[in-house]
This record gives sequence, structure tokens and C-alpha cells, in this order.
Amino acid sequence: FTVIDAYFDHQERWMAAEDTKAAIFDIAKQLGFTQQSFDECISNQAVFTGLENEMKRGAAFGVQATPTFFINGKKAQTPGALSLEELDKEIEPLL
Repeated sequence: FTVIDAYFDHQERWMAAEDTKAAIFDIAKQLGFTQQSFDECISNQAVFTGLENEMKRGAAFGVQATPTFFINGKKAQTPGALSLEELDKEIEPLL
């Protein structure tokens, strides 16, 4: 989770960078990656294939935002992160 949090925390910076790969590596270095371990990670085709499969699976369910909540098998009406009040509004009618 530390790695994921770091990339989300600095998302605006690395997504807007002229050299995205270098910007991503700058963050990876702070997390203990070497150039070699970083290159091995980003060239791991099995990981990319797995991510692509999950994206396709999510698209089949109509997922367009992260997070997307499914409650009792139905996609929540409110996209993205839900507050406790919004989540309660989705669940209460089912109780």
C-alpha cells in the first residue's frame, strides 16, 4: 500500500511530466527501487496482462471510476468514493 499511496499522492506531478517514466522512477527510488528492479518491474508482462484483464473485467461491469461499489449485486448510483451518508443511502433501502 505504501507504493500505491506514493503514486496517488504524487499523481498530478508524474502524469504531467514530460518524461513520465523518469518521473515514475523518481518516486520508485524513494521507495527503495534501483534502476534494475524498476526496469524488471515495468517489463513484467504477466503483471501488465493481469492489469489489462482486470480493466476489461471492470469495463464489462460498467466500472468507470475507482472506487466503484456494488451493493447487493448492483452498481451504486453515486460514482467514485462514497461518504458514509451516501453509502447509507444506498444500503438502507435493502435492510
